[in-house]
Amino acid sequence: MNIAGRSAAVQSMPHRGGSRAAHEREYPACLGIDRLVENLCAVLLSAGAGKVETTIPDRPVRLMIDEEGMDEAFATFGNAVARGAVVTILGDLVRIETGETDGDKGCALLSISVTGGQAVAKTGVRDALSALRGVIKKQSGFLRFWEGRGEIRLSLYLPVVHNP
Repeated sequence: MNIAGRSAAVQSMPHRGGSRAAHEREYPACLGIDRLVENLCAVLLSAGAGKVETTIPDRPVRLMIDEEGMDEAFATFGNAVARGAVVTILGDLVRIETGETDGDKGCALLSISVTGGQAVAKTGVRDALSALRGVIKKQSGFLRFWEGRGEIRLSLYLPVVHNP
């Protein structure tokens, strides 16, 4: 088909309302789990955490998560629980064996344990959890929360970008 014929063909195509960008789904940028943990550490330390210990995998784990939204949620969380606390952060890849030939699938686990520190109002912790849950759920992730005597534990299950 020559250029003139192709132009006529394109012009004769029915017009669909809206722009092409409006029909495309927005995806968040990819973010390494190491960077996510660094961001969280920075927020916790600036909020007054006494000590932050981290363990992350040696291999790269890329996440599909809204970095700005997570940073805002982490700031809310840090302000609610960090003053004088000892925070332990474990980041890793949770593998799921699918039996398919294209490799294992899985999700990232960011486990956060907060012990000690100043007591904070339950509403502050509830607001922080709500903010985290909102960002994680938006990206099809999942959050688990546990609270006991002087300790708070969070498990954030986050979507991983798998290489084909």
